[in-house]
Amino acid sequence: MENNENQNKEEQNDEIIENENPLEKVNEVIKDLPEEKRKMIRESISLSMQGIMAVPHPMMEKVSPEHITTVLANADKNSDRAFKLDIIGKVIAFIIFVFILIAVVALIYIFRNHMNDISELLKALIYAGTGLLGGYGLGYYKGREE
Repeated sequence: MENNENQNKEEQNDEIIENENPLEKVNEVIKDLPEEKRKMIRESISLSMQGIMAVPHPMMEKVSPEHITTVLANADKNSDRAFKLDIIGKVIAFIIFVFILIAVVALIYIFRNHMNDISELLKALIYAGTGLLGGYGLGYYKGREE
């Protein structure tokens, strides 16, 4: 009895191997259709099968764990560089802010006796600075949205 079951399984496996080509099954099913429709169905099935059995890129066969480790290490180094550049940019922006603040305080100290004369100039500088910062903030916000 076990011999019979094994023989049946072998026959089923042989049938599966023989019928692996789906185009043969399709030909049997669509043999009654007109020639144009058969051709169209065969082409669409062969295209879909090409998508299923896509050939991998030749370089993917040569990629080894060492390559992946190297790529990850380089990505970490790149991330560290980007972080350092970001920190440097922030430090420079802070230095510029402090320099401008010191310049404004120095101007106020130098012209403390003539405040009425330069008050209009200081107002204009404050308005211009506020407008520049607001414009920068708006541009930064819109850039992040996109």
